[in-house]
Amino acid sequence: MLRHGHLILVKPCEGCDPFVIGLTSFRTEGKPCWFRSGFTKRQYATRFVQVHEGVCKALDLVKEKGLLLTAKDGAEFYERRHWSRSAPIVNEVTGITRAFNDMLSAGIAAAREQGIAIEDISDPATKSYNVVRVKGDKKQGV
Repeated sequence: MLRHGHLILVKPCEGCDPFVIGLTSFRTEGKPCWFRSGFTKRQYATRFVQVHEGVCKALDLVKEKGLLLTAKDGAEFYERRHWSRSAPIVNEVTGITRAFNDMLSAGIAAAREQGIAIEDISDPATKSYNVVRVKGDKKQGV
């Protein structure tokens, strides 16, 4: 059977991978059975909180149309809709990523001091680190 479908790509902001949703089904004479998958990486997004909440709202819209059974994110914000609970997860991952990048940068600097030519071709956005701060005890999100 042949599959057909749609691919939706949205680039939310600098440093953020596209928000991708793929919808496919098999061509049948009856009602189609849709399959989907989607992903995005927002770790280095220049407007992390805004983009993260926007992606969650987009998933809500897709769910309202009956095209989404379940969704989750590494920060558990989609399920909780409360940054006071998700911020520690984001900040821990950010700290680990920053520590790794700092060690890698130190190794590159040491290699350059010894005359080894190393060209940095990474996206400038990977030099930014998102730290989520929650003011007060006010519930955020939906």
